Amino acid sequence: MGTRAVARAADLTVLPDRKSRREEPRKASRSLPALERVANLVLRTAQEGIAQVRTTPIRAISRQQSAANATADGKVRLDSDGNPSTAVITVVERQSSSTVLVSWRDSTFCHYVEQTWRLGVARCEGICALSGSPIRLGDSIYRPRSGGAEQPINANAMILDAAIRASLD
Repeated sequence: MGTRAVARAADLTVLPDRKSRREEPRKASRSLPALERVANLVLRTAQEGIAQVRTTPIRAISRQQSAANATADGKVRLDSDGNPSTAVITVVERQSSSTVLVSWRDSTFCHYVEQTWRLGVARCEGICALSGSPIRLGDSIYRPRSGGAEQPINANAMILDAAIRASLD
């Protein structure tokens, strides 16, 4: 089966690549079902074991690999969704009694050198991004300050007030 047939079956568009001057399939949509259709089609048309296609999203793979990296107390740090986190989080300084500067570096997600976090109350349960401890409804937490119409990418992250105090001591 040719490139055009595979691309057509997976709802991909075939466009000429300017550098190599050959046709390359490009995604018309970024949906996972389209990628799964390509993977299944390639597996069906490939000879025995020659082609192997991974349908798992790349982010999930990198998070699984980083799960082996535990924090100093042996806990695996989780993001607010409960997935192992790849972020390196550092509390830089306390700005006021209710704000701190946080450095958030995650090669798979986002990077903020000095991000202001504000003290608040947890409106939902979650996981502390700094310590990996559970956060319960009503706990005293810090969350990224959102300015105007644009929310930070890590806007749903939370850090326990106790974890901030412990890291600044």
